[in-house]
Amino acid sequence: MIKNILTVLFSLLITFILIELFCRSFFSGEEVKSDFDFTYGAGYGYVCDHGWCPNEGVYNPIKRLKSGEEIYNVHYTINEDRTRNVPKNMFVEPAFIVNFFGGSFIYGEGLNDNQTLPFYFRSFAPTVTVRNYGFHGYGLHNALRLIETNVAKKSNVNVFLTGAYHAYRAACVPSYSTHHPSYELSKSRLRNTKFISACHKRQSDEIRYLKWSYFHEIYDIVLRRSYAMQYALRFLRDGYLVSQISLYQNIIKDLAVLSSKRGEQVFFLHMREPWVKFLSAGYTSDPMLDFYKDNSIDVLDASLASDITKIDSKYYLHELDKHPSALANCHRAKLLVQSFINNGLINVKDIDKNYSCMGIGMPN
Repeated sequence: MIKNILTVLFSLLITFILIELFCRSFFSGEEVKSDFDFTYGAGYGYVCDHGWCPNEGVYNPIKRLKSGEEIYNVHYTINEDRTRNVPKNMFVEPAFIVNFFGGSFIYGEGLNDNQTLPFYFRSFAPTVTVRNYGFHGYGLHNALRLIETNVAKKSNVNVFLTGAYHAYRAACVPSYSTHHPSYELSKSRLRNTKFISACHKRQSDEIRYLKWSYFHEIYDIVLRRSYAMQYALRFLRDGYLVSQISLYQNIIKDLAVLSSKRGEQVFFLHMREPWVKFLSAGYTSDPMLDFYKDNSIDVLDASLASDITKIDSKYYLHELDKHPSALANCHRAKLLVQSFINNGLINVKDIDKNYSCMGIGMPN
């Protein structure tokens, strides 16, 4: 009996060693990030109450691979109120105003002012005035801070482009969220979340449960030494925690409540993620579309694919930079305009029927 058990254990050990050797032969362990030369230009931004803010002016960000291949060479125009400029944006009285919130996808990273999603939305609906409150690295927690402090001017509709990846940002996980506003769940009947401070001002033990689990510690200390374990269990290491999803969902609820108090409607553009990202939180698929439905919050699936990892190459800038292309922004804007019409937010007679996405992104 003991001999049989030892034989089985020895066989498993040999099998694991062979798998480990195979992984070390064909994989390099942790992913190696591509090496870029990158510049925004001097004086681009500063730390503000709701994160990192751009300064007024015109900037020429250039991103190249070390090989010299240029990924983009564009211009960003920042208005006096620190929103990104939307060309040909006019106030038509009585003004119908749409505020856009989000991260680099709304801001239009790697694109000119006339290639962003807010620009295309206004192009399809020229009587609508739009504002672009997006910025690199922002999430819904930044939008919440903009709205609750009234830095964001009032509108008729607030549009939020988001996905569960914003749960990481709200939990202060990425290094670039250091100066972002941080929140915790609130016991108040008036709010679901409570602003605490900037991420870097909080004690690590205060937000530890949002950033790590015991599995993360075991993985980082022990399991990551094994290449086989890295590839077998990384989906759990990189997946979302229940606490992160909970905070993210409650921020969404507060955005809806605060917007309503300001007389604004809300509309969410959701980017679906692979089901494997949610296993560590106890889900077998992206739960967010059901969440919006259960809470009677207007939402549009803007993934342009079954999930954002499977999107066609025409919808992103480069294989090494998956920010949306101008064509992706145009198609998402078109879907959003149609949803606004379906929901009675704008009239079909106010739509420019001659405007289309044809030719966008094509070489000159």
